[in-house]
Amino acid sequence: MAIWLELAVRAVGPLHGREYTEWLAEVDRVALDLRVKAAAGKAFAGHAADLADCLPVEGVLLHAGVDGEHGRLVVRVPDPSTGETGERILYTEPLTLRRGQETLRAARSGIGRWTRLLIEDAPEDEARVLYVTGDGPDEVPDDGPDEVPVGAAPQVREPEPEEPPHGPGPVRAAREQEASAPVEARRTGGYEAAATPAPLGVSSAAEAPRHTAEASRHTAEPAPAPVDEPAEEPAGSPTVEPSTMILPAAALRERARAARAAAPAPAAPPAERRLPEPAREPAPEPVRPLAPPPRPAPLPTEGERAPVPEEQPEAAAPSVPAPPPATAAPLWEDGSVVVWRNIDRAWSRAYRTSCLLALRDRAIVDGAGRVLNLDELVDLARQSPEPDTPRGRDLVARYPA
Repeated sequence: MAIWLELAVRAVGPLHGREYTEWLAEVDRVALDLRVKAAAGKAFAGHAADLADCLPVEGVLLHAGVDGEHGRLVVRVPDPSTGETGERILYTEPLTLRRGQETLRAARSGIGRWTRLLIEDAPEDEARVLYVTGDGPDEVPDDGPDEVPVGAAPQVREPEPEEPPHGPGPVRAAREQEASAPVEARRTGGYEAAATPAPLGVSSAAEAPRHTAEASRHTAEPAPAPVDEPAEEPAGSPTVEPSTMILPAAALRERARAARAAAPAPAAPPAERRLPEPAREPAPEPVRPLAPPPRPAPLPTEGERAPVPEEQPEAAAPSVPAPPPATAAPLWEDGSVVVWRNIDRAWSRAYRTSCLLALRDRAIVDGAGRVLNLDELVDLARQSPEPDTPRGRDLVARYPA
């Protein structure tokens, strides 16, 4: 675990003003990740072992290019003893290796920034950069300004906005005046504010929208009639231009009404779509009362003769057509001719004879010798198998001609 802690400390870097607890937690997390991800036999474990033996170099990365088979890095490194800075040239591994390409790519993305490089613990000519990270401090620890080479992307800070020499701007002054106004004056719809002139330099266009919105909320309250002629101001009072004064609430209401009148009328809402009414079922017919059953005829008394009912002529029975005479089934001698004609004539006579003998065994004959299933035999004759098929050869073997 010691090797992972050493590598994690080098990867995280020194404190540089950070909280110790946060720095220690980050070191612990990096060391744990390295230990979990590294396994025996993997390339990551060997690469981590190489990085653990590296020496850190911190400075401003000025240039990253290609020099032959290696990547050439120019770093401005500060000297803590003298306080001066000097340039140092370092080389990456051969660009034919994947690690050399990744190191050069990471270095190009950190040009002009404070960068930390891990180099091999070897002589100056043989030391190679194995890892480049830009997680160092945001500011370069140097008193003098750094010269950034052409093509670098130096960090430029936007200057903070300063107040003008004559004081805050007109819009800002208006906002401060609005914030400092009493709450009761705001609830009255701006009547008290209408009597107070706006500060010099503030145009009425900046304040008109706010008072227009406030006046629209108090249209139901009575307002004093506007004065046509302005009141005479005492001598020595500051002269205020008409364009810089806040209009009375009544004038603002008039402007709001004129704006609403000039606004286009809203589009009429779409006509409501009425669903078709469901079809009504017809009313059931009223039930008619049934006629009472006929009363039976009174029985004849003694001495009277019962009437004899008249005889009704019987209705003629409907005539039933006689069934057609049944066609007599043919004898086998005649039926065999019909069956013979429905066997494929392209076959040989011997094979056709074998088919006829096989169909004769399926004939149903009554006592008079008549064939009762002649139609079935005709269908079977049309479906006789080919002579070259297994069924055809079996049929010839069973019924030789």
